Amino acid sequence: MPEYQVQNSVYAINEDPIAPFPYVEGEASQIITVRSKRGLMGGTSIHQGSRTWELRLRQVAQTEALLPGGTGDRYVGETAATMVLQVPLEIVGLTPGRPFWMTFDFQLLAEAESENESHWFLDPANQLHMRQDVDNAYALASVNIFEGSGPSWLTQFTELAGEPPGFPAFPDITTGIGGSYVYITPSETSHPVGLRLISRVRTHIEDLPDEDDDRDFAFASMQANIWLTVFSPPILGPMVKIPAEGPGPDYDFWIGQHEVSNLEFVDFLNDAEADANDPGSPGLKSAYMQFGADGEVTTPGGEVMFSLIDSPVPGGSSTQKIRYRPHLPPGTRYVADPATESEAVVGVTWLGALKYSNWLTLHMDYPASERCYTEGDALAQWHPISITEADWAARDLNDTERAELVANCKGFRLPMDNLGTATGHISDQVNAFNEWYKASAYDPLAPDSERTGPGGETVPPLHWVYGFGRDVIGHEDANYLDSNDPFDNGVAYVGFFDGSNELADGRATRDTANPYGLYDLSGNVAEWGQDQGPGFPVDPDNPTASRVTRTGAWLNDPAEMAASWRDHEAALGASAHTGFRVLTTFFPSDELFHDRFEEIP
Repeated sequence: MPEYQVQNSVYAINEDPIAPFPYVEGEASQIITVRSKRGLMGGTSIHQGSRTWELRLRQVAQTEALLPGGTGDRYVGETAATMVLQVPLEIVGLTPGRPFWMTFDFQLLAEAESENESHWFLDPANQLHMRQDVDNAYALASVNIFEGSGPSWLTQFTELAGEPPGFPAFPDITTGIGGSYVYITPSETSHPVGLRLISRVRTHIEDLPDEDDDRDFAFASMQANIWLTVFSPPILGPMVKIPAEGPGPDYDFWIGQHEVSNLEFVDFLNDAEADANDPGSPGLKSAYMQFGADGEVTTPGGEVMFSLIDSPVPGGSSTQKIRYRPHLPPGTRYVADPATESEAVVGVTWLGALKYSNWLTLHMDYPASERCYTEGDALAQWHPISITEADWAARDLNDTERAELVANCKGFRLPMDNLGTATGHISDQVNAFNEWYKASAYDPLAPDSERTGPGGETVPPLHWVYGFGRDVIGHEDANYLDSNDPFDNGVAYVGFFDGSNELADGRATRDTANPYGLYDLSGNVAEWGQDQGPGFPVDPDNPTASRVTRTGAWLNDPAEMAASWRDHEAALGASAHTGFRVLTTFFPSDELFHDRFEEIP
């Protein structure tokens, strides 16, 4: 456990020269909780990869006195609690020479309350006097953060409620928020960091005996919440090769083994916001992105890319799974909830998925000319590079334009299916550009005869009904409505159904990697496709223009998990059930790129 020291004192001072004073009562306490992603922390190491370490501290001091009536000297009561907490931590699992980001985010809540009353009294000479009781409470704390061998203090933040002796007026409650952002290039596989918290709460009462009994009180507390988050440099998740052989597309392409996760999307948001705030000039990574005070991302024209929506969690409630911390420097403000960072990201519109694809192309050091999508202020200006804006407003890509996109665009994009405006269960989906269906359903070992799918559609030979390489579905296979997984009803971790995890009732999941090794092509979140949905031609002034989604989601019925299922969503809709994965037709062989890619054979 982290090492800490606590000094705690409770005492009463009696200034009555004649009789003992038993009426002052004081109490002080500290509560310390140290947590990491998976609960109570058992050590002082934190792994790289946007892991959050959390410390919560609460100190309380309270003094009360029942002062007897009569005459006499002044009475004083005081309670105090002091803490000096120094926590050494080690960031481990680092790659020498590869930088990482570290943020300390802390909140101090100080509270103080006491009484000050005026009293008239007679002195022994029967002279009338007025005296004001002096009751006081204060709470203060300072946070120091260091990195390296320390103590090389990076920042200090102090918060105060009440005042030290002198007793002027003070606020009842004061809240302060601070933070520190550090960019570190380690020379070893680990790096020391740490923090020091000095906190004190104190209550103090003074009174003279009056004709009547008089109860005085003072209360003070300090609550400190401290979070350390370590961000890895953005790295692309595993990509799986879909070879040209077999029915469907006759070209190789690579597609994400999983849906894009909260953690991966946070990397994008932070990198883009840092780029947007570059003191030199913003670059292409953040072009046409505006970051709102609440973390929402839009185009300059107000078209939504990403929204911090509430997502369902088990038990029927909901929460934000990506947080925005505006008080921190750009590049560190977005953070994934550690408990849900591996879940598929939601709240992303079709525009947001396109922007992520273009950003990833640039981030992986492709030339800007290899981006697959044009950009602009309005929805109508976002389209594949192989079609003009005027043609995109009237129709989807034709086969010539699809072939041009495949041959000439080496960047990242969304998968195509080339099925027009049809939705629902669609028969015989095999065509030259249906990348979705080939990745989801084709297998040379699948039955070589036609079958009927759950929606009455025809399933062609050598294709499976579901995206996990089988013709039947059960709770152990996918995240769908009331599927009895631990996330019901909501988003699951990407790749949760891998045979090693358990359902809510203790049954094991089945390994649902399909014949290519892809996960979640049936269920979890619906996934944006590139194609236009029902309702086009696209009206530039119509924000409800739709785009295709595939795979079904956690709120769909089991039949809608079929590989044949095709749905659509409003292109600018940010929902709690729609995410995406990326695709590319060019996988680099250069060693520099392979350090940043992971290819699944």
